[in-house]
Amino acid sequence: MRRNTLHVIAVGGFLLGWLLLMAMPFGCASEDTRKTTEIYPGVYYTIIHRPAVPNYIHVVEIRRDRAAVGVHAIKTGRFLRATMPLAEALADVEALAAINGDFFSQEGTPSGAQVSDGEPVKDGPESWYALGIAGKEMFIDRVHFSGRVFLNDERSFSINGFNRPRQDKEIIYYNAYYGTSSGTNAYGVELVLRKPTGGAAVGDSAEYLLLDIDSTGNHLITDSTVVLSFHGDIHKNIIRDLRIGQTVTISIESQPSYGAISTLIGGYPLLVRKKQNMIASEINKTNFFTDANARTAVGYSDESIFLVCVDGDQPNYSVGMSLDDLAELMIELGCDDALNLDGGGSTTMRIRGQLANRPSGGGLERNISNALIVMPLRQ
Repeated sequence: MRRNTLHVIAVGGFLLGWLLLMAMPFGCASEDTRKTTEIYPGVYYTIIHRPAVPNYIHVVEIRRDRAAVGVHAIKTGRFLRATMPLAEALADVEALAAINGDFFSQEGTPSGAQVSDGEPVKDGPESWYALGIAGKEMFIDRVHFSGRVFLNDERSFSINGFNRPRQDKEIIYYNAYYGTSSGTNAYGVELVLRKPTGGAAVGDSAEYLLLDIDSTGNHLITDSTVVLSFHGDIHKNIIRDLRIGQTVTISIESQPSYGAISTLIGGYPLLVRKKQNMIASEINKTNFFTDANARTAVGYSDESIFLVCVDGDQPNYSVGMSLDDLAELMIELGCDDALNLDGGGSTTMRIRGQLANRPSGGGLERNISNALIVMPLRQ
């Protein structure tokens, strides 16, 4: 796979230009127009107006050789099933730019896998794609997790899942993203472990301090602890010789392996691979593929990272795009690989805390489950 910050300008500067552009009569021009603002060294925000369609397209480009920034996947709300508008999720975050992320269930759970600052938030189905960052490498792939716990006598056991309900004879890893407790019954044993600084990154292993062994189930989870939940009597025998205060090693890997993954966010479908439109070859295209809609996407090349929102579902203003047109747009921008994210009423972009696009739900932001944000690197 490929490897893949105005000089401080007042926010009102680009917003004034945006409002002036919006004030243009829709029929006054037939040619596309572009307005680009450097919102941080090496980070550019561009508004593209295509009056003939019509469409408004919002693009954040991060020049990888210039921009001292990081791209992070955040969970909106504290827990896995929580949702909130992007504006609320950024209330205590000084993000340079942000877009909505993955699709999600009615309960608020992201559809695909997510890793936030190295910690697993959720595993994803093998059919779902995700965009990830591991060191300086960016990738888009079908990614899922596997894990293993190593006890003091060199015995080791597979971890069957992450932040999901425990089933028969399973070992499940729970951290604070799951909720305030594991939600398990008493048919098993739970190890309460103190996380090392930063936790166990996906693609790495770490030693945890054993704080408690609990056989009542539904143990509390805090920001500094992990609960490793074993189901059934056999697991009671396995851990009977453990002692409070000893260390337990947990290894979490991604399949395929990309090393230590700091950021991962799900999406579907794959739009572009090696500069080729992957939607064009789809045989049985549903309305989800072919209808013009508000869209959000992320892509990259060796030189740049692109966060893109296309306003939609607003006749005479911006109708949106089909997925085929979105793939062509990402290629036009310069992407080698690109991934579709949640669209429709979820499509949202914020620049330095200000709403940049016009969401289709009457201009109001919809609750979302996770997001991609651009932050200056810590000095």
